[in-house]
Amino acid sequence: MTEEQAKSTSINQVLRRINHRAGGLYDFLMIVGGILNNVVFTSHGQHLTMLEIRMLTLIHENPGITAADFCRRWSRTRGAMSQMLKKIEEKGFIFREKSEDVRRGVGLYVTDWGVEAINEYTLRDFQDDTHIISHLMEDCSEEELRAFYKVIDAYCRLLQEHPETHWRGY
Repeated sequence: MTEEQAKSTSINQVLRRINHRAGGLYDFLMIVGGILNNVVFTSHGQHLTMLEIRMLTLIHENPGITAADFCRRWSRTRGAMSQMLKKIEEKGFIFREKSEDVRRGVGLYVTDWGVEAINEYTLRDFQDDTHIISHLMEDCSEEELRAFYKVIDAYCRLLQEHPETHWRGY
């Protein structure tokens, strides 16, 4: 048996032991994707999707972040990212400012409305998270939940640091 075959066999054994089900991962991603695009939060008479709130939060946490930074973080095209950011800007939650550092281009910043929206959302999100975790703890231990979040973090790092692992044109 070659080294490559041994490695493949070992990985297959791990997949069986952990009860790996790719379909479950895809279902999870589809459900979460639907929530990110369809659940709406309203602030200052403007509707924001969960994805827009997440973008707004990242801009608040990283003043001066650029559209290119978002593209790298989430593996999106510049066109797609520009459209999403334009919507949030038109709603009055962010603004753009040319960076003094020529290499950085145009930075993104949160307006006062944006800060208020983040604060309102954070309070509501904490209440939702408390509700969700209480339900999850009916089936999962605290240790399992910790492991779940650890795996999510590692998976995100893998996809960001090694884009060749993305599912592309089989």
